[in-house]
Amino acid sequence: MSRVLGPESRANYGWDDGDNAADYEIPILIVAILYHRSLGRRSPLASYMHVLESTPVDSMPFMWDKRRLRTEAGEGVRKAVRDVRADIRDMYDAVIKVLVRDYPDVFGRKSDNATNSNAAEDNWIYSHKSFQWAFAM
Repeated sequence: MSRVLGPESRANYGWDDGDNAADYEIPILIVAILYHRSLGRRSPLASYMHVLESTPVDSMPFMWDKRRLRTEAGEGVRKAVRDVRADIRDMYDAVIKVLVRDYPDVFGRKSDNATNSNAAEDNWIYSHKSFQWAFAM
C-alpha cells in the first residue's frame, strides 16, 4: 500500500501539492480503510475494522436512501446531503478512478464479478457505496 499511496506516488499524482494536499488526505484515508477491510482477518487492523463494520450509519442522513431522506428530512438537511454526496463523488472520482486505472491488480474489479454489473458493483470493495461507507467512518 505504501507503494501506491506513499509520498512518491502522492507527488506523482499531485496529491501533495501545497494548498491542495489537504484535499486528498480524506480520500487517501478512505482508500486505506477499504484496503484493510478487504484484507479481513489478515489485516493488522482487523479488530479496528470489525468495530467500524459494526458501527451503525443510520444517524447519518447522507447514508439514507431517497425515500427516507424525502420523508424524514427537511429541505435544509436534503440540501446538505446533496452537497456532502457531491463532495464524496468528487473525492471518489479524483482518487479511486486513478488508482483503478494505474493499479488494476489491487483496485480493479475482480473478473469473476464481471458477469452481473450490479452485483459486481455491490461486492467491489472500492465501489462508490463502499467509499461512502468509509467516509462515514
